[in-house]
Amino acid sequence: MIWAVATALAQEPAPIEEIVVEADAVAPRDDVAEQVLEGDVAARIPGVQGDAVKAVQVLGGVARTPTGGDGLAIWGAAPAETRLYIDDVPVPRLFHRGGLRSVLPTPLVERLTVVPGAPGPRYGRGLGGVVQVRTAAPEPSWGGSVAVDPIDAAATLRAPGLQVGGRTGLLPHTLGPWVPESAVLPVPESWDAHARGRVELPNGDTLSLLVLAVDDQVERRLPAVLPDDRFVERSRSGFGRVGARVERFEGDVVTVSSGWVGVDGAGTQLALGDAKVREQTRVTAGGILLSQERTLTDAVTVSLGLDGQVGRTRIDRRGALSLPAREGDRQVLGQGPGDRVGVDTWTVRQAALGSFVGAALRPVPSLTLEPGLRFEPTMLDGDRVLPVRPTEPPVGYTELAIFTDPRLQLSAEPSQRLRIYAAGGRVHQPPDPADLSPVFGSPVLRPSRAWHALAGVVARPLSGLTAEVVGFGTSLRDLAVRPESPTPPTAALLASRGEGRTLGAQGTLRATAGALETFVTYTWMRAERRASGRDPWRLFDRDQTHGLQAALGWTRRRWELGTRLGLASGLPYTPVVDAVFDARGQRFDPLFGPYNAERLPLYVAVAVRAAWMRDTAWGRYRAWVDVQNATNQANPEAVFYTADYGREGLVRGLPILPVIGLEVAR
Repeated sequence: MIWAVATALAQEPAPIEEIVVEADAVAPRDDVAEQVLEGDVAARIPGVQGDAVKAVQVLGGVARTPTGGDGLAIWGAAPAETRLYIDDVPVPRLFHRGGLRSVLPTPLVERLTVVPGAPGPRYGRGLGGVVQVRTAAPEPSWGGSVAVDPIDAAATLRAPGLQVGGRTGLLPHTLGPWVPESAVLPVPESWDAHARGRVELPNGDTLSLLVLAVDDQVERRLPAVLPDDRFVERSRSGFGRVGARVERFEGDVVTVSSGWVGVDGAGTQLALGDAKVREQTRVTAGGILLSQERTLTDAVTVSLGLDGQVGRTRIDRRGALSLPAREGDRQVLGQGPGDRVGVDTWTVRQAALGSFVGAALRPVPSLTLEPGLRFEPTMLDGDRVLPVRPTEPPVGYTELAIFTDPRLQLSAEPSQRLRIYAAGGRVHQPPDPADLSPVFGSPVLRPSRAWHALAGVVARPLSGLTAEVVGFGTSLRDLAVRPESPTPPTAALLASRGEGRTLGAQGTLRATAGALETFVTYTWMRAERRASGRDPWRLFDRDQTHGLQAALGWTRRRWELGTRLGLASGLPYTPVVDAVFDARGQRFDPLFGPYNAERLPLYVAVAVRAAWMRDTAWGRYRAWVDVQNATNQANPEAVFYTADYGREGLVRGLPILPVIGLEVAR
């Protein structure tokens, strides 16, 4: 499925068929339910402010990201359960803190691919789907570009086979003075830099290089009447990646060899009145990917490979045990963290070597059967099983878990205009090193596991009209959750007994008529979690039952106009029904009602985009106006309470946000 809100801008416009992958037939896919966006098309979707990667947030099945958030929740999976890749390199996030800009500039984006569920055997280490950004090869010419808008300023330089560039955020100067103090609307100070190279080797292979560096600083506050009630969070986080990829094409054999190394760093200081939390995290990691796809006959294609990854995580944390809040915690903005505090410094080493094999079997031309298997031994090594005093030697642990995950995909094409598909399989995810502290978590957490299943149909009944319907479901086990006891034993602040389930359906319709193109996608979904098999099911904190995206685009020569409507169910929350006064802490503590029994009002947003471009002998000029929340809807993002919890109010999201951009390229 390709989102194409508007046709390509050019001095002499190309026909619609040149940018639509599937002419009159249904387009092929590597994974049966994947969604694909070309980078230049994605950047012109209204509301993404020219940022191609941000278009992922408006695809079907992707839950709306709350204002200030930077994670992706796809088909009921938590952001930490979705695997993110730039080329073959895993990255911790695709967006700068605050979510208003991605970490990769649009000129570097060739294609976006989202596999929302039931991925093939080449993907692992995640309970949810996969998002992959494929970078564009540098052009074989000298040139450069400069772009500026209220979000950031960017510059790139290009030489044959090489492109380097960087961006620096402008939000503290443009948006910051207009933003009131809010706990859900951070204004980050950010920058990123990149280098992309591509060279043809003497033996005919292609070598690609990628270097990426990202840095963010954010401060969030919650207004308070008294100093003791103040909520302040300061954080700085960033990561760097260096990756290399070699591709070889020999007849019917495609071989890929790639490797990467990276460093992640994060520091957080959180203060809630007198309670404070400080955490420093540093991760060093690297990995390799060796894969080969071989076409044996017209009816048989075999793929196999190795996917290895190693990493070392060191975390220094001190402060309240209940902060920061986890999914499943009953907590509201500004709530006191309790009296339990701790201090710990721990190191976790992880090593995994996944081998995968798959085959595409076509017993008849209209039927494709793709069985697959992923086998992945994973080792965890920690430096402490129990908390120790400074004068005591720590006692560590080493654990080995072996995952064997079967995968299966089926696709039938009764005609060129119709495809029916189904897929399913099991996935695993190792425990988060941040949860393996004997003080703040538990060093004996088990890997989590999930089963995925989906089935759908995609049809092209008329030229220029494509429709797709898919149903999906997931079942999750062994999730890390808080213990039932309010006073758990040592090294047992978390337990691997949580469960989750998701059931949903998604429909997509796209139509093209001359210079007009429209796109509509609707997702109904129910995502639930529970702390153990004995507890009742409750709504997942990121559940959005209804999600609708509808877009209309028009292109005429150098001009482009487009608009998009987004509707989404408000996030669920647990209401506060009463409060009790804590005389020792001199504060009120809330009494909660049923978990996630209430929901924020419906989210409504309209985006509008207008763009103009001109090519000259010297270079290309592009200007655009992209208005987010064009109707100035005061969408609620969270609930807050007075200090005695006697009254409640709503924290609103961004008001109307016009972004005027200008780009000059040669």
